[in-house]
Amino acid sequence: LAVLKKIRACWTAFLAGLQAAMGNTLLCYHMSRPAHREAARRLVLFCCWLIKTGLTGGVPTVVEELKRWKREIRSRVMALPGATSLRTKVKLPTRLAGLAYGPLSRLTEQVRALAFTAEGRALPEPNRVAIEKARAEHTVSLTSG
Repeated sequence: LAVLKKIRACWTAFLAGLQAAMGNTLLCYHMSRPAHREAARRLVLFCCWLIKTGLTGGVPTVVEELKRWKREIRSRVMALPGATSLRTKVKLPTRLAGLAYGPLSRLTEQVRALAFTAEGRALPEPNRVAIEKARAEHTVSLTSG
């Protein structure tokens, strides 16, 4: 039961990030439109991945993966040559790229992608091993260059 609560917290934080990035667009699925149906299907598939990974690999695996994606998106946004344009497109990580479809297609815009990454702070705390690994990766990224 505790695992399911943490998985739900991950899903809630993920949806909060999408809501922050997309505003009311996230809530506007018109199931009579094929693109909207496909976008909803992709969101459900992502939810299934999250549940399956959380139950088989553990919640720390899900949290670590979500946080890694957020770091990747932030670093891609900061590395953009045209960072002054708010509509500059950002390449999303593979698993998340499938979500940028139909109503969520604007998720690749720089400003929306950055807003989406903010939800990483709302995720459940990972285990000690994941924290140490993230700290080591962070140290390497700050000292390289």
